[in-house]
Amino acid sequence: WAIPKIRKGSATPQDRMRLVFAGGFCEQPPLDLLHTIAQFSYVVDDDLLIGLRWITEDIPVGEDPLGDMAEAYLESSSYSPVQHDLRKPKEQMLLEQIKAADAGAAIITAAKMCEPGLDEIVAYTKALDDEGIPYFVSEFEERMTNFDSLQIQLETFIENLLFA
Repeated sequence: WAIPKIRKGSATPQDRMRLVFAGGFCEQPPLDLLHTIAQFSYVVDDDLLIGLRWITEDIPVGEDPLGDMAEAYLESSSYSPVQHDLRKPKEQMLLEQIKAADAGAAIITAAKMCEPGLDEIVAYTKALDDEGIPYFVSEFEERMTNFDSLQIQLETFIENLLFA
């Protein structure tokens, strides 16, 4: 019942960019970081709590449930920097995620002490550069409490994209 009411609503569009958030797989970013991002953008896809969305389609029920789950893990799973499957290039999967979400840019983050995430920043930014997709890079700490600098940087990034 809510969706028809939302569609009939009279809300006016805001000056916000549609973004994909990548980098929350190692540990969840502080909620205040996510709130800061949400103040200036529409996060239309992300990799937060990816475990809840790991298997991308229903697992068929067969004679071998464990085998079926293993098959689904290998053949019907999402991507993550902690999964090393050469059939699923993470950079390409991120580009497809951005395209599918009709996003205009990406926010790439990593926890400061998360080696896989920090490594992925390099690969992701190269792929985004090659495709001409704007992106914003940031690192975070689990107990981070001050987001003033990030807020100014992010606001500037988005305003440059929206009003350039």
